[in-house]
Amino acid sequence: MLFSYEIAKRDQEEMSNLIVEESLSLGKLIRIMGLDVSYRKGYSCAVAVVYNTMSGIIEEVHSAILKTKVPYVPGFLGFREIASFMATLQKINLKTIDLILVDGHGRFHPRMAGSASHVYLVVKRPTIGVAKNPLRSDEIDSEGNIWLNGKIVGKVLSHPMGARKLYVSVGGGIDLETAYNIVKKLRKNPGLPVPLNYADKISKKVINIALSGS
Repeated sequence: MLFSYEIAKRDQEEMSNLIVEESLSLGKLIRIMGLDVSYRKGYSCAVAVVYNTMSGIIEEVHSAILKTKVPYVPGFLGFREIASFMATLQKINLKTIDLILVDGHGRFHPRMAGSASHVYLVVKRPTIGVAKNPLRSDEIDSEGNIWLNGKIVGKVLSHPMGARKLYVSVGGGIDLETAYNIVKKLRKNPGLPVPLNYADKISKKVINIALSGS
């Protein structure tokens, strides 16, 4: 069955209306999951890393490799990633997870429903999109707020060492201020926040090892 981008656009517009944003206490976000996916030779490898903010310990690591069925097109990564994400997430007791960080966008998206919002709507856990690149150029004010269609949909997280900026937006189930603050707290070095940094590196390593002989 061919993937229809017109249908996908309508789906994203409908999804956007289902996303709930709510205030959360930063101190109650203890078990935080980083979720990322890497690609090689037509396959997707999703990795989930569960990090405990109290102990500073990685408590769980899970992965899944699936055939990639949706081509890469900016703005539709949620449809490309969700199958491998869910294959990984089904290995975890999601009730024990306080927050999920997804390497991708949430509300900072042309239809305000990026890959982080896909995850939120499926698993119903607070979710944040943390992206390394903006999906589109929008107005960024002096406070780092990202505006889209007259609304603040994200914040730019800079680093004092001049590292690349991160683009933080709500996937769902959390407010933007708390989302920004927890990502800032978890960014221990110029790269990604801790659980995402591990998920990014592990996903690349796992898929390279798995497909090295193919």
